[in-house]
Amino acid sequence: MIPLGCFAGQRVALLGLGRSGQATAQALLQAKADVCAWDDSAPARDQAAQNNIPLTHLTTIDWSTIQTFVLSPGIPHTHPAPHPLALAARTHHILPIGDIVGVDTLFVCC
Repeated sequence: MIPLGCFAGQRVALLGLGRSGQATAQALLQAKADVCAWDDSAPARDQAAQNNIPLTHLTTIDWSTIQTFVLSPGIPHTHPAPHPLALAARTHHILPIGDIVGVDTLFVCC
């Protein structure tokens, strides 16, 4: 697992709890980030809950408290149309990042 210690104490919203999303959530939790995770799929949420990943419906969060927004693959940042939560993040000047490419990038930034 990639160490992400620079996220300690940061509030991170994560959308998508498939394999890569759950791995990202676990890495962030291990780094002591405050993770708010969600997936529209009930089975994915059930699996995440079994793995002690905190679930928060991201339409209810206060975006002004979020430092980073991570999207799983397949959830569009921009094309063909941005996911509504990607738009919400951008409205609050939070640039969405992808969990597969983004986590490696985040590691470099740490």
